[in-house]
Amino acid sequence: MLIQNSSPMATDDYAVMAVVVGFAIIVGFIFGRISQKADYNKRIDQKIGLGELERWKLRPKYANILMEKKPEVAAQKELDKLMEKNAENRLEQEEINKKIEQLIEEMTALRKKAESQKSDVEGALLLDTLVSNWFSKVTEVRGDAEQCNDVNISFGYQKRFLKFVINGSRKPTIVGQMDKVATDVEIENPHKKNFEMMDSMLGSLQHVTIDKLKEGLNINY
Repeated sequence: MLIQNSSPMATDDYAVMAVVVGFAIIVGFIFGRISQKADYNKRIDQKIGLGELERWKLRPKYANILMEKKPEVAAQKELDKLMEKNAENRLEQEEINKKIEQLIEEMTALRKKAESQKSDVEGALLLDTLVSNWFSKVTEVRGDAEQCNDVNISFGYQKRFLKFVINGSRKPTIVGQMDKVATDVEIENPHKKNFEMMDSMLGSLQHVTIDKLKEGLNINY
């Protein structure tokens, strides 16, 4: 019976092949890691910084949206959610407007009632009770209105940002686009802080005298 033995040459070929395969695996792993790191570095450059989030009035969740594999897809999903939220805010605004109309009607009735009082004491009592109660309602409605306004302002920034992303804008291009939006808004209303301060001063009616309150509400008695 003949026994066939593997030739030394065949064994050497297998060894060389194993070395080559092993080397290829190592090289592939190294290049894969390098590629992953390069891809990560490329994505991290697209991260929205804290200062940019604050400057553009964006939600913190948008910080990593440009780092997504498909930023435009992620941005479209966020825009859809944003539009739904804005629709809800519009409905809330309509309810607030109805409350404001009701408050105006109540003040008209209170003014007539105050003017029908026969003495300053009776008028002062009415101002101290019924009118102060009216102001408490006004405070609540104003708070709701301010919240809706904040949502509207924020909505404008979010919408512009997401549309820029959907249309393919990335850093550094989107930085210039969003900074221009922020600047344009400030230019359109450069005195808004002064107006807010004056409104706050005029609105602090709880600290004025009865005479000033009567004058402000156009009540004569």
